Order: sequence, then structure tokens, then C-alpha cells
Amino acid sequence: MPLKVDGICGPKTRAAIYGFQFHHGLVADSRIDPGKATLLKINEIRSRLPAVHTNDEAIVRVYGALGQAASWTWAAQRHLREARDYLTQPKASAGFSVRAAGYERVNTYFKLSQLGNAGPQVDAIDRLNSTYLTMRTVIGHHSPLTMVGSGIFQVDPTTNNKQDGPYSAFTFSGGWTRRDIRTGLPKHSQADGYEGGDFREDTIFIATNMVTNWLDINIATLVIHELAHFVGPELGRAGEIGADIAYSNTANFKTLTHWQAMRNADSYAIFANHAGLGHPHWYVGKV
Repeated sequence: MPLKVDGICGPKTRAAIYGFQFHHGLVADSRIDPGKATLLKINEIRSRLPAVHTNDEAIVRVYGALGQAASWTWAAQRHLREARDYLTQPKASAGFSVRAAGYERVNTYFKLSQLGNAGPQVDAIDRLNSTYLTMRTVIGHHSPLTMVGSGIFQVDPTTNNKQDGPYSAFTFSGGWTRRDIRTGLPKHSQADGYEGGDFREDTIFIATNMVTNWLDINIATLVIHELAHFVGPELGRAGEIGADIAYSNTANFKTLTHWQAMRNADSYAIFANHAGLGHPHWYVGKV
């Protein structure tokens, strides 16, 4: 939340400075000294970002939707456990119908049956489970980077952040773990050959002017979509959840192959909201 302008460098201001320094890999001492690294970084950022009117209330709503998104990831994992048990436990054992229903739900979105034998299907389930578990780890991660205004979810600073813009959010493949091997700090997008501005890859940028009037349920779905990119394999790695193959509102969404669905962020998002709600909520978003 924006701080009240009172001219006093109190504990909230010092905490905000510390969060900024930590987020940008600077010495975190809660000070802004003339000509020093923190002020230089602030001026650098201001010089390269276009003037964009942003909707601060919308980013607050994104942070408010994290609880719902976390509950959906837990529900997704429950169905994945049911699907795994369906494949590995005797068919005549108690709870078979529940396990079969869980398997069918997972199979609807990730086409497990295309893999044939149970072994490859179980391996795919374990990869999915790991992805959703990491999503919840990100959501529950507490540090100076989880506050509104200095957290993983940031306002899209580009001129594309508008009500009729081309997308509602963007992030980077595997940004949660991707680091510069020399410094150990988060990588920047231009170093990886991404087009556009130079952004930290450990960030999910939200086009707040587009999502400001969205339902909370749609924002939670968007959060999981972007987290699928963010926590999946890093850029260029096997299984990377990179460029979107299909969206829930496009004709090819229901005809994706197993290979495609495992690499399609909206498959993760809609499966999770279906698991959490008991029915799929098809949202219309540009992501």
C-alpha cells in the first residue's frame, strides 16, 4: 500500500527502502544516500519506465486472491493423489469410485491416458503435483518481497497496461528459481533474449488497468496461470511452460495432447479452479 507522505523517515519508510534494496540485490541498510547505489537504481528505473497510470487497488486485489489460489492448488493436489491411487492401488479396494473420479478429472485436462501404461502416467502426475506444491510455496513465501508494492506480483509498468491491452499479465519461464550463475541474483529478461524492457525475472507483472473490473475468481485463475509459467522449468529446459498454446476460451483448449497440456499454463489454471470449485469456471482473459 502507498505510504502517507509526511516527510518523516519512520519505520514503514525504512521497511519500504529495505524491501526495495533487497528486491534489487543492493546492500539492504534502509538508507538512500546522495550518489549511492540505491538512489542510482531508483533513477535508473524511473528513466526507463514509461509514464503509466496504474490501478493500485487492482494489485491489492491480486494479493487478496492468493488465499483462494492456494486453496485451489491444494484441491488440485487432492485430485492428483486420487488419480495416482487409482493407477497404483487394487481396483477392488475401498474408495475406488472416488479415485476413479479423480483420475477422470485429471485426465480431462492432462490427457494421461494417451501415455498408455500406468508408470508414465504416475510420473506425469508426480510432475504436476510438484508444480502445484511449488505454487503454494510461492504464495506462502514471506519476506520483504511479499508485501503489496514490493512483492512477487507487481504492476505492469509498460504502455500495454491498459483496459484494452494485449495481455492481462506476463512473467518468465522458471523465474522463481532462475539466477545469474556469476552473481546468484535473479536474472534480467534482456540477458535471456526476451523482447521489450529489461525486467527482473523473479516477478509476475499484472496489467492492473485491464483486471481492475474482473471478478475475484478470475483474478485467482490468472494468478495460477502465471504461477505455472513462473514455477515451471526454466527457459530452455525440458518441459518448459513457455508460450501459451491454448486458452480456456479458445477452440483448441479441449483438444490439446498430453504433451501440449503439460506445457500449457491455462490447463493448470482451469484444472485447479475446477478442483477448487467443483466445476470449471471459464474466464475470458488475455494472458
